[in-house]
Amino acid sequence: VLIELHEALRQAGFRILLITTDDGEELDEKLIQPYLKDKLVAIISATKPTDTFVESCIQKRIQFIAYNRSWNIPTISSVACDHKNGGQIVADYFLQNKHQNIGLIEGPRGSFVSDERSKGFKQHLKNHKKIKLHIEKGFFTYDGGYQAAEKILKKNVSAIFCADDTMAFGCQDFIKNSKNLKARNQIEIIGYGDISMSSWKSYDLTTVRQPIRQMSKLATQLINEFIKDPDFEPINHIVQGRLIKRKTTK
Repeated sequence: VLIELHEALRQAGFRILLITTDDGEELDEKLIQPYLKDKLVAIISATKPTDTFVESCIQKRIQFIAYNRSWNIPTISSVACDHKNGGQIVADYFLQNKHQNIGLIEGPRGSFVSDERSKGFKQHLKNHKKIKLHIEKGFFTYDGGYQAAEKILKKNVSAIFCADDTMAFGCQDFIKNSKNLKARNQIEIIGYGDISMSSWKSYDLTTVRQPIRQMSKLATQLINEFIKDPDFEPINHIVQGRLIKRKTTK
């Protein structure tokens, strides 16, 4: 995600300052203050800002863009994959393939992208009374996916949706290492993100691809429009992902 965004901004002639935050942390004046000595044109953030910080950015004529997030804050722009729709795509695939005992491995509690992907998935399944859904947390880590798979597979599921690819890798490796697991080659697994490892021969993971290149270009366009006219109205771009089929599905 960051590589594509960095490249799009670099080609447009912008200098990039990367600031990392912890999960659940809010972006506020204290966090960004050490960097305000530089002339900031825009802040592209996957961390939710406080209301006070948004107002401060408006007063300082700094554009704020939510990246791969959509918090419905009317005074900021956003560019995001439609995470909820991505979850629905996976649920629809499982329904079409007649799965009834299904696993879901979510990210950490409070993660916007995990919540949206899982919400779309669960809502699409909820009207099908024969579906049994088993949910575990994988915390967006390989180990989390591995451990969650161990718990879920005790429920004899035939399909698993992992809310990101890294958890799906852990899930796949648990299945590969479980010699006594019945019908392990019949379990369908779908991840989310389509990171580079997803296409490696060792994983060959079916996943929902996020249109990162398109999103990066849209973020760059928003900055250029803001430079031309700082008073232009905030815009929210929602971009659709698509299912990339590989060997973890039939």
